Amino acid sequence: MLGSPFYTNLLGRWLTNDTYPVRQRLRDILRELHDRELFVPGK
Repeated sequence: MLGSPFYTNLLGRWLTNDTYPVRQRLRDILRELHDRELFVPGK
């Protein structure tokens, strides 16, 4: 979404064909967590 702090955060890596490190340990994921969304099935 325009105006979001994450709007252009992927652009530089996309333009240079770079990647992000894969975080597999729970403590690494939680340290980098900014937002959380919970998806539940509909009834």
